[in-house]
Amino acid sequence: MKHAQCNQGSLSAGWCRGICFAMVLLLSQKAFAAGGGVVNSITINVGVTVQATTCDIQAVDGGDTIAVDFKTITKKGIESGEYQSAVPFRIVCSDDSPSLTLQLLGDGATFDTTLLASTDNKGLGFEFQLNNQKIGLNTVSSSFTTETTPELTVLPRLDKNATNLVAGGFTSASAKLILDYQ
Repeated sequence: MKHAQCNQGSLSAGWCRGICFAMVLLLSQKAFAAGGGVVNSITINVGVTVQATTCDIQAVDGGDTIAVDFKTITKKGIESGEYQSAVPFRIVCSDDSPSLTLQLLGDGATFDTTLLASTDNKGLGFEFQLNNQKIGLNTVSSSFTTETTPELTVLPRLDKNATNLVAGGFTSASAKLILDYQ
């Protein structure tokens, strides 16, 4: 009786592995294919863990709120654009390669819905810019990566028809900064 050789013999290595795998399955099961015998099956479970990329927006100071304090502002200073302030945030991702976008969600000013409304001063709104390009409220930015995170800044803007601003402090403008990643 001749036996097939799986090492340097006439059978290919892939075919031999297939035979060995089939033999293991057959030896581990009761299998009678002919004559209506008993056939048992085996379930093969394959486990995989896929670790998703995660990204977070964080306040630079470590707090839960990203705050911009304009201190004292004047109508003349607003009109000249001297109050442009950086929004102090950072993006931290578990993987450096995701494609990211930002979106600012908030209520638009009545005189310009692309500006964030101030509830205390109806003639005042806030313009957001990514890398010195205006980004309107409720619109999605162009995509970027963590290596090219854009600078987000905010500027107070006046309604051209506003006659006076209400004097005093206010903290009434807020928006949600949404980070989307793939």
